[in-house]
Amino acid sequence: MIFKTKKWFLIDILYILIALSFSIYSFQNREYDWDLPGYLGCLFESEYPGNIEKIKNETYLSIRKEASLKQFDNLVGASSYRKVLFENADAFNEQLPYFQVKIGYNLLVRAFYFMGFSAPYSVLYLNSLLFFISILFFYFSLKAIYLEYPFFVFFASVLFSSLPVLHYLSRIATPDILLVLLLLVFANFIINNKNSYFIFFIIFLIMFSRPDYIIFGLSFYFFKILYEYFLLKKFNFNNLIFIILIGTVYFLIIKYYNYPGWKHVFYDSFIYRRNYISGQNPEFSLKTYIDIILKGIVNMKKVILSSLLLTFSILYLSKNIWIKFVAVNLFLNIYLKFLFFPAAGEYRFYIPFIFALFLIFLFELRKIDFIKLKKYNLFKL
Repeated sequence: MIFKTKKWFLIDILYILIALSFSIYSFQNREYDWDLPGYLGCLFESEYPGNIEKIKNETYLSIRKEASLKQFDNLVGASSYRKVLFENADAFNEQLPYFQVKIGYNLLVRAFYFMGFSAPYSVLYLNSLLFFISILFFYFSLKAIYLEYPFFVFFASVLFSSLPVLHYLSRIATPDILLVLLLLVFANFIINNKNSYFIFFIIFLIMFSRPDYIIFGLSFYFFKILYEYFLLKKFNFNNLIFIILIGTVYFLIIKYYNYPGWKHVFYDSFIYRRNYISGQNPEFSLKTYIDIILKGIVNMKKVILSSLLLTFSILYLSKNIWIKFVAVNLFLNIYLKFLFFPAAGEYRFYIPFIFALFLIFLFELRKIDFIKLKKYNLFKL
């Protein structure tokens, strides 16, 4: 037992050092991407409320101080749209609601800013730290599942933390790395059968950080109601209360920040990028929408293959019907997400769901000799 404890301790320390080195490397290779001004604009809007010229100027000045000349020129001049945002405070201000609604993420950025970090570092250092916490959480979740196989846990975790998409999310200004962490926590709570209030709290944080995840929250409780009513023969009113709370908070966020809505986001992302949101109505036909969906689905091969493989593996391996329900819900949310925002090449929008499925899959895999760990003592202490 002492030998096992010492071996785990050494492996823990080694993995923590690797995770730390990955995080430092990601921060050193941070990118000043075109979403960064949006989140900095949200930060400075709370500093200078209503002063849109000051907000815009402080945003780009703070980036100019830290980004290289090449990075800054690309940020403000790579397209006419970026140039207009850089030069015109009204155009810049009209974009802010797209970012302001992600309250949970913005609060974390603000916390780092109050701790003394510069504005750009408050975003980019935060994401490197969230990356570090996410891969550590994955490691310790896997350790709890495969306590007898430290080397398997170590190598699987190193492979997971080496995934390019994770490193990419840690280098850019996006709340998606936070969503990776929260969906991993959600999956951990599901496989450990945590209290329903804990699960609601995580779902609330997910929606609070990206309101478009309301679809995930509502669909989860819809599946939960079906599961409990038809299989457990009961109806839990807490599920309805949770749905009402999520819906109410979503509605308040959207109204408070005057969020333009899905049609505007879709139009600007896939049809025509408007310099001024107020300058042109986002009109498009059903045929245009379907054409974009069909064009995008062709580029979803990796997402489709990985999500199908993980979901069907869970359905085959698991004896727990509730976990099967959760897996199907995660799978469906990948494609619901695609239908609302068919950015097929942007894997960051689907990765949080896939990683949650992956953790559930590894949990179910432990129950059988699928990788022959017991028979051959592979990776075992």
